[in-house]
Amino acid sequence: MDIARKKLANINPFNMKLRILFFGLFLFSGFSSLWADIPLRRFEARTTGDDVQVYFMIGDESNVKEVILERKTRFDAQFREIKRFNPLGSNRLYEYLDDTVYKDQAYSNELVQYRIKFAERSNSNSYSYVLNLNYFPTAVRRTWGSIKAMFQ
Repeated sequence: MDIARKKLANINPFNMKLRILFFGLFLFSGFSSLWADIPLRRFEARTTGDDVQVYFMIGDESNVKEVILERKTRFDAQFREIKRFNPLGSNRLYEYLDDTVYKDQAYSNELVQYRIKFAERSNSNSYSYVLNLNYFPTAVRRTWGSIKAMFQ
């Protein structure tokens, strides 16, 4: 017990603050690199009947090699790719009609998540934040899906 007290007494407070500061900067730089490289100006999704329309806009695309839209439902263990885009140029609007969301077992009142993966020219990847959407397919689509399921 006395050895621990002696070690604590010999620690320079300025040196300890410096270590904490460098550690904090190290953590911040590591985590911020996941998002900070690609400025996402807009990212939204809305239902259009049985489908989902996804919109997004990227600010500066000079470091972007490819843009990949990913989706996850409760049946997916992780996000999976649904569409690849070549860069259109900075501040251009991307649109995608996700007409396979119902076919991928997303049922009534289902949470569907989208995110964007940026394949960068430096051969690293960064990701957008996760966009959550409550998906409500129409009653006709749900009924037709139930009828088809009975005959499979």
